[in-house]
Amino acid sequence: MFKPGTFEYVYNDKYKSKYESGDFSFVHDDMWRETLAHDYAAVAPEGWNALKRHKADNSFMFHTNGGIWDEIRAKMYDGHSGASMACSLRVMERIAKIGWDAHVREYIINQERSEATEKFRKRYIA
Repeated sequence: MFKPGTFEYVYNDKYKSKYESGDFSFVHDDMWRETLAHDYAAVAPEGWNALKRHKADNSFMFHTNGGIWDEIRAKMYDGHSGASMACSLRVMERIAKIGWDAHVREYIINQERSEATEKFRKRYIA
């Protein structure tokens, strides 16, 4: 059995997420949770394939014009800035490439680390 938080645990399909695909209730920030859920629904089946093939060194702002990219952007959350849209698309790209369950585990682990770091900083540094 893999220890939670390890690479093997995050990327092992034997450990299924308790969250259904598209259920971002594990995200603590209300606005980001709603944004991700909306954008997840905006990515049609063709969009997931395009995200899977997308090269990480290409930006979503300048290298994804026309076709499926315009369709995805048209359905995405209305309140996006250019930066938040690109961040959200990076999350969707990550889901497309590693799968939902691995994404959920990875996100939760990183979220917990971030919160622990913030608590430490407030207690000992601030």
